[in-house]
Amino acid sequence: MWAEAIALGAIAALGYYVGKPLFEDGAETGASLPEPATPEDRKLQVYEALSDLEYDFHLQKISPADYQRLKASLTREALEILAASRTAEEPSAQRCGCGCGGAREQSRG
Repeated sequence: MWAEAIALGAIAALGYYVGKPLFEDGAETGASLPEPATPEDRKLQVYEALSDLEYDFHLQKISPADYQRLKASLTREALEILAASRTAEEPSAQRCGCGCGGAREQSRG
């Protein structure tokens, strides 16, 4: 009698610990990327994610539709990071104002 109760308790505990991650939110289990300490860290995370995405796509681990969607998102984020770092490096340059991030050419004369 006691042996069955102990075995049943052990099975229930095992089931709880094995099944618990299946019902938790991904943010609580640490499934998301950690927040980067610096913009350079974030840039490296995005580049690594793009590299991993390419690798997974070539191994056919990801569908073409998902690949295109994720690549577009990561590429957009990479461009935003590069634009922000470029702006931070050139604080004295006048911007043209069109949204491209380019510097306005100054006329000499």
